[in-house]
Amino acid sequence: MPGQKAEDFKTINTDYNEGSACLSLDGNFVLLTLRCAKRLWELRPVCSYIKKKTARGEMSKILALMFNTTGWESQPAISHSGDTLYFASNRFGGFGLSDIYFSVKDRKGNWGRAKNAGPIINTIKSEVSPFFHHKFNVLYFFIRCPSTHFGDFDIYKSYRQKDSWGEPKNIGPFGEWCR
Repeated sequence: MPGQKAEDFKTINTDYNEGSACLSLDGNFVLLTLRCAKRLWELRPVCSYIKKKTARGEMSKILALMFNTTGWESQPAISHSGDTLYFASNRFGGFGLSDIYFSVKDRKGNWGRAKNAGPIINTIKSEVSPFFHHKFNVLYFFIRCPSTHFGDFDIYKSYRQKDSWGEPKNIGPFGEWCR
């Protein structure tokens, strides 16, 4: 709410590094990444969790999403309609170092099995930080490309075409935007 002070998520914060989070458009749930390792030698699984708003307007207990694995899973992004979750993961069976995955919520509010976004989106490199823009039906994401002239991460976009993705287009270097 405008004018309100930010509050600490006491039930979420741990001794580890809590990662990125996204809030549903209706404000009823938060998807976030918990227990990121602060130091390389502390590598631990990173899982996306959900926190639902109760009838009293408070956030409920943290619940693990059912499709979590022992792999690194992070950078959640919820669709505008609140029914699709995109995230990055290095789970077994992907195309590269990390891939973009998605899960769709059913009519009962249960998240379905996570699916790989496929070989049009994912490469042998690291695809991370997905964001789906509902108005233009486009998925934005980063690909780690240390050998390109643009820098370490390039921004790509791919248009959703019915049940498939269009060929991703490199829209430029992330590093240029940071200067």
